[in-house]
Amino acid sequence: RVRARPLTLSALTISFLSVSLLANVLHMHQAAMGIVLVAGAALFAAMAGIYAIAPQAFPTMVRASGTGLAFSLGRLGGAMSPVIGAYVLSAPITGGGLGLISMGLPLVAAGALLAQMPLHRGT
Repeated sequence: RVRARPLTLSALTISFLSVSLLANVLHMHQAAMGIVLVAGAALFAAMAGIYAIAPQAFPTMVRASGTGLAFSLGRLGGAMSPVIGAYVLSAPITGGGLGLISMGLPLVAAGALLAQMPLHRGT
C-alpha cells in the first residue's frame, strides 16, 4: 500500500507535466489526444487524492464546514475554468503554449501546499 499524499503529489506532477507538454504538441493531433488523456486521468486521480486527504487536514470540530467550504470554492473554480481558460488561450500575450503552462501553475501550487500540509492522521 502507498499513502495517499505521495500518490496525489505524483498525480499533480504528472498533470502539470502533461499540460505543459501539450503546449508543444498541439499541432500533432494524435499525440495531443494521448497527452490530453494522460492529463485528464492524472487530474482526476489528484482530485480523488485531495478528497481523501482533505478531511484529515481539519480538526473534527471544523471538518464539515472547512472541507465543505474548500470543496465549494473548488466547484466554483471548476465551473468558471472553461470561460477563464478560453480567455487565456485566446489572449495574444498568453495564447497557446504559454497559456497552457500558466494554467498548469495552480497544480504546482496545490502540490506545494499539499506537501507542507500537516495532517491529523497518517496519509
